[in-house]
Amino acid sequence: MEDFEDSNEIESLIHKQLSGEITAEEKFLLDEWLHQSVDHQKQFELLTQLWENTTLDTAAEENDQAFEYFLDKVSNVQTESIEYQSPTKTRYIWGGVAAVITLLIGVFVVYINQPQNNKELVANNTKEIEWKEYANKSGQKSKIHLPDGSVVWLNVTSSIKFPENFTENRKVVLSGEAFFDVVKDPEHPFSVQSINLTTTALGTSFNIKSFPNEKDIEVALVTGKVSIKEAEAHNEMFLNPGYKLSFNKKDKAILKASFNKEEILGWKDGVIFFDQDDFLTVLKTLERWYAVDIEVKGKIPSDFYVSGRFDGNGYLNNILVSIQYGYNFDYSIKGKQIIIDFNKKK
Repeated sequence: MEDFEDSNEIESLIHKQLSGEITAEEKFLLDEWLHQSVDHQKQFELLTQLWENTTLDTAAEENDQAFEYFLDKVSNVQTESIEYQSPTKTRYIWGGVAAVITLLIGVFVVYINQPQNNKELVANNTKEIEWKEYANKSGQKSKIHLPDGSVVWLNVTSSIKFPENFTENRKVVLSGEAFFDVVKDPEHPFSVQSINLTTTALGTSFNIKSFPNEKDIEVALVTGKVSIKEAEAHNEMFLNPGYKLSFNKKDKAILKASFNKEEILGWKDGVIFFDQDDFLTVLKTLERWYAVDIEVKGKIPSDFYVSGRFDGNGYLNNILVSIQYGYNFDYSIKGKQIIIDFNKKK
């Protein structure tokens, strides 16, 4: 099973989902994590079943007693297996149960230590927001017209959501990559939340790249002016046209630099652009773009970097042939399965 980038946040989101207290925005973040991998979905399914077998009323017991009771209940289901059905075969998930139990214990700790009146406070002080959501699968791009007249170009494996009353509350939540052409409305600033960053504009055009499994969030401004706030530091940064901001999600490092317009925006016009990108980054891009699974056999050369402009509306085979020049690898394409082999060629 995969490690969690922020296990505390995931534990909190899972607890709220299991206890029925999750908000629409938190549900979107949890769904984003679930969509990162099949393993995450299996973990969550197992957690749900374990939770249903270990529920208790903590209000009736002291925390220590509740936790002891919980561990006793969990120990009775650790040896059980969960069966998953697939079109080709049925398999049992035996390995990784301990990791899921560890996460469930973390979720339970969140549960017994949270204020018991949170739900009442939420009910008394907030109004439920209705959201609209658009999501693209691998290989799919779309153009979305927002209620205020703004236009969003949404890249592959990306999604956005926004409130029903968008003209009064111009807030967008983004997972993945999108280009925004924003209608000016001084009384209602336009903001985009992308994991750690919130980008705000009055009337402008900009690109945001914020895929959950990539280390950086990138905001590139084409026209107008935007402000960017980082969630934890609360510091506000500004961009001028022709500049981009890169934010490292792990070490919080921030870098401003000018950018190649085609490199940033080429995807809107069917162009795949690489600029000294490492081979694994290239493969992730191609997987998203062509909705394929790529397996690598053998060792990838440490100096394997790719630069160039490729026709993303053409065949994947053409791109692989171009990349293959100068590097020792074979490849095979069988439907949606691609195998790249560094062992065969000498």
